Amino acid sequence: MKHNIVRLFVNPFTDYSENVMLTVGMMSFAVGGFLAYFGEFDYHGILKIIPTNTLGLFQVFVHLFINVLVLTLSLFSFGYFVNKKTRFIDVLNVVLVSFTVIYTMGLFSAISFAKELTNNVLKAIENGDMKLSTITPLDMFLLLLFSLISLVLLLYFFYLIVVGLKFVINAKKFYHGVVIVLIVLITDVLCRFVNLRL
Repeated sequence: MKHNIVRLFVNPFTDYSENVMLTVGMMSFAVGGFLAYFGEFDYHGILKIIPTNTLGLFQVFVHLFINVLVLTLSLFSFGYFVNKKTRFIDVLNVVLVSFTVIYTMGLFSAISFAKELTNNVLKAIENGDMKLSTITPLDMFLLLLFSLISLVLLLYFFYLIVVGLKFVINAKKFYHGVVIVLIVLITDVLCRFVNLRL
């Protein structure tokens, strides 16, 4: 059992059928969208989550859909270039499952305590307190802790994308992983540009 749990986090793409992966991915997509709406934040890009209370439920899902679709198409194009047998559904599953990490990051940003900490820091900076001397040591520690957790989750997202895509396209080279990371970064910028105009 312990071995299965470890495998689930290390590489969840090897032990489950495409239908199971798709079901989990679509369910997490729905949860992620509702979480953003009720938590008052938006997936402005693949890697950027911003606080907002001006978006309707439909627009939140549109932004999320664009992020998933554009990333899937970009990675599928690369996968097809590497291996002509690459299937769209496999790449989609990798993206949908990997996005559960992004939804977790969104959950952290939606926690009222974390929101308050971030707002306090922003207000301090706006008031000219660049050294953040008005922020208590405890608040600084908690903010640092939240930031560290977010960084770990972000790295884990990249890890899942690279491991998953290399698995489904049967890529063995190290540089394939580097290209995948670059594709995610470029696609993130593209999604931010598109979502800004919707």
